[in-house]
Amino acid sequence: MQTPETTEQRKTKGIRAKTDWDTVGKKGQTAVSKGLSAAAMSKKYGMGGAYAPRLHNGSFKVPLGASERHIQGIAKEAVRKWVDALDQQGWDWKPDLGWRVDPGMYPARDLNFGNTPILDMREYVVQGYFCMRKPEPSTIEIPAQWLERHELKTSTPPVE
Repeated sequence: MQTPETTEQRKTKGIRAKTDWDTVGKKGQTAVSKGLSAAAMSKKYGMGGAYAPRLHNGSFKVPLGASERHIQGIAKEAVRKWVDALDQQGWDWKPDLGWRVDPGMYPARDLNFGNTPILDMREYVVQGYFCMRKPEPSTIEIPAQWLERHELKTSTPPVE
């Protein structure tokens, strides 16, 4: 009678099926050197999604016991500063896609002094969508041996 497989055995069986473990560590090969697809990487990281809106997060602190009106004033000023800072970095705010301010962590944390709690403050989180104003392409050099063989093309014949 055969014993049922454990979860760990099922996981490793899938890994073994995908990886030729005999070649790992030999001749500079690793477990991931089966080949990367340049076309898939270009699709994922290329300029196609460069203008797509991205969700950005920010936070600000409000004193405990502040009135609703006081919180709204602090939030309005904090959101203005946050949008201005991202604008200087080349991002355009898209408020029509949605944005929000939510109560965050209590007590607020002071990240300048080792994540110390600030007992008389509450953190609020602001989220909004931004689009890159002028995205610039970047080039990443990938060694040829990492790519799948059918994608390797040579422009000139090898010199002998």
